[in-house]
Amino acid sequence: MDGWLYRASRLLYVELENAPFIEGKSTLKSSLDTYQRMMQFLEQGAKDEQRDEVLNFLKLKMLQVSDTIYRQRRKQNSSEQYYTTLRIIESQGMPEAFYTRGLESEPQDLSSEERFAYDNRLSTLFEYLWVSERLSQEMADILAGMSEYARQMMVASLTLGLLYQWDIQKVRFIIQELTRPEISIRYQVRLFFALILVSYIHPKRSMLYAKELKPLLAAANEVHSFDKLFSAQVDAFLLSSDTERVTQIVEKNLPEIIRANQKNNNLGATLFELDSDDTGPIDPELKALEERVKELGKLEEEGADTLYVAFRNFKRLPFFNTIASWFTPFDPQHSAVKELYESNEVIQKLMPYFSQKLCDSDLFSAILSLPNRIQPLNLQDPNLAAMLDQMKEPVVEVKQDNLQLETRRYVQDFYRFVNLFSGQSLGSNIFDKLPIRSFPLLTFGNYTVTYNRQTALFYMSRGRYQAAIPLLQKIVQENPADATSLGRLGYILYKEGNYQEAISCLEKSDLVEDLSQHLRVILAHSYRKMGFHDKALAIYNQYRKEPSMLLAMAATYIVSGSYEEAIPLLHEYIYRSSTPQRAYRSLAWSYFMVGDYTKSEEYHDKIEKPNANDFLNKLYLFIAQDDLVKAFQASLQLVEVSEIETISKGIENDLPKLNKPEITKDILTLLLDSALFAKQLKEEEKKESETNQEN
Repeated sequence: MDGWLYRASRLLYVELENAPFIEGKSTLKSSLDTYQRMMQFLEQGAKDEQRDEVLNFLKLKMLQVSDTIYRQRRKQNSSEQYYTTLRIIESQGMPEAFYTRGLESEPQDLSSEERFAYDNRLSTLFEYLWVSERLSQEMADILAGMSEYARQMMVASLTLGLLYQWDIQKVRFIIQELTRPEISIRYQVRLFFALILVSYIHPKRSMLYAKELKPLLAAANEVHSFDKLFSAQVDAFLLSSDTERVTQIVEKNLPEIIRANQKNNNLGATLFELDSDDTGPIDPELKALEERVKELGKLEEEGADTLYVAFRNFKRLPFFNTIASWFTPFDPQHSAVKELYESNEVIQKLMPYFSQKLCDSDLFSAILSLPNRIQPLNLQDPNLAAMLDQMKEPVVEVKQDNLQLETRRYVQDFYRFVNLFSGQSLGSNIFDKLPIRSFPLLTFGNYTVTYNRQTALFYMSRGRYQAAIPLLQKIVQENPADATSLGRLGYILYKEGNYQEAISCLEKSDLVEDLSQHLRVILAHSYRKMGFHDKALAIYNQYRKEPSMLLAMAATYIVSGSYEEAIPLLHEYIYRSSTPQRAYRSLAWSYFMVGDYTKSEEYHDKIEKPNANDFLNKLYLFIAQDDLVKAFQASLQLVEVSEIETISKGIENDLPKLNKPEITKDILTLLLDSALFAKQLKEEEKKESETNQEN
């Protein structure tokens, strides 16, 4: 850091020579001069036992000054809500004590009028702390004495503020709060979330304070296990990173589910009856719908954010115009929802269920959207009453120590803010990138490798191989004997088409621990792709009791040009397999290549759903048989299902391998041109016929 920090600070000072910012210029100049003198002495051979500490101190001073200057410049010309709010608060000129006035009481002890004022004051303090450059010790002491409800909101404010402006005092406050033994799981989640996010945004800056922060973090870890908190955070971030995909699934299926619900009035009962023997014939459309409902149910069981799509439009309600509202812990006594909540018996009955399904901002959305509903929920509706009764049975009372639930809810709140609030610019990619980060400050357990594996496995299960590859590469780089991770990396590289690297990983994994049959077959496939046919066949032969291995062996012989060896394997597969049709295409090609055209045509005729390749192969076959009538028919079929450019590329690849002098490029071109001409005539006749019918 020594060199680049000095150069960057020097460039900053040169730029400030003609800038209007007076504040900080002299401090930066002094720090630069001191830094330069220090480096000159050291280069001349001077020894100083406190060299690193002095340099670190100078770095921190220069970074503080550059932060202040950057903040001043952005405040002048940025339209982001952060700087807009900063300008407004500074223009008001209120003393710091103004923002904490009236927040001494516990919120549950307040009357309706007092609670309204309290909520507004809390929102104002949220914005003040969000844009504050420094957290004073006096303010930190006041915050520490507030109710936990208020502190939960304020730590969210400090978290957001730290993403824009580093302040060691705010970080200290967050860690010190995490050392309090009596705090709830919900508050622990918010505090640890702040540490994770600050480490993500300011990795190098955090390490400059490592000597001071690590003992504080160690003390906090003694009180509240970072291992459990980190595990829950990783799970929640991974699930949130998958929200876009889940949303697409929900959006695809939800309209049909709603239509069926309106059609049948009671979708749940209708689906339940599908399992009964006395319902008569099963409606195939309803059966398909049941599968979609089950898919959504499975996603929900996994913890996926299936409700994001349902509540995102409600974030346009006026309540969410202020940032504080996105991070307010849900409280039915909050002045924004108290009247609506107490006047709606259905919501009160559903709240125990909702509390386990919805994050805080969605709970507010659910109640605040009630006046916008065309038809109020009718508690006397027998279907609704039955649903309420059904919900009561499986619902477990929400406990304050439910770490996974509370973590998921808070991360979902943050996900909604990042993606739906228009005045911020943090970027939703933090939910994709954050689990892959390393957090050198948070080294109080052996959980890093474990959760890196967990993250990679999550990405693999979702088919997100590009996200999993660097994570697995990092794991095996740090632990070359990790056979499991080597095997998974080899599998992914194979799926991505990187066969050489896949072979390397799988062979290394096999040296440490015998590969599973599945991975050993993947290794054989990779050998085949790279042309190591003998190695591939040796592995396939170990498992030839399985019919699918016969196909793999035949494919290896075919790509190596040994069609005579492939044919008996394909016939053995037909004899032993329940899906003999899978061998017909390979047999048709193999018999053609060995010159048995009668057999080749026989198996071509057995192919149930021929594709463009099949028609091209039949074209070769009929030319070789000197049957130009059938060859022309194959040409007609080929140009109907494929573009001529694709056909030409296929012919260029095939001709060198065919080794059949009667099949020439000229004859193929003649037949294809004739087929294209015939296709054009047919289209013109059809168009002319349609025109005559209109007239």
